[in-house]
Amino acid sequence: MDYEKMTIMTQKAIQKAAETAINNGHTQVYPEHILLAMLEQKEGTAAPLFDAIGVTAQKVISEINRLLSLKPRAEGQMNASPSLSNDSVRLLNESEKAMNELQDEYLSTEHIILGVLKIDTELSRVFINLGVNQDNILMALKQIRGNQRVTDQDPESKYKVLEK
Repeated sequence: MDYEKMTIMTQKAIQKAAETAINNGHTQVYPEHILLAMLEQKEGTAAPLFDAIGVTAQKVISEINRLLSLKPRAEGQMNASPSLSNDSVRLLNESEKAMNELQDEYLSTEHIILGVLKIDTELSRVFINLGVNQDNILMALKQIRGNQRVTDQDPESKYKVLEK
């Protein structure tokens, strides 16, 4: 996935995910790190998407933190930047497919969430247990962005205008 074909919020989330991985002593960036970073973005669309389907962002964050606590930790000083885990690479590949299916031009938060549902991981099982599925995410997405497509790196600013 081309970093330049990601929205600004997605780029920031991936950077934040790497920082979170380092802070937790993880040598890899897992899908949980990426989604957690997206949920913590004040201007992002991840939390509103979950809220729109009746799953609080706080509940998802709590489950992600539980999953992250189970990941292996490196002891001592970490000098290298963490690499993407195999699951994160698969996540980005599936997210790119979701982006193409929605005929969007940039990879955004909603594509990542849809991507999580396409890969078989602990995180996708948490989504299923919480009642998160492709249909309700797509319905919530339609509420948030209407018929707009992601055609630039800052689509969230347009969604906020619609809400106001």
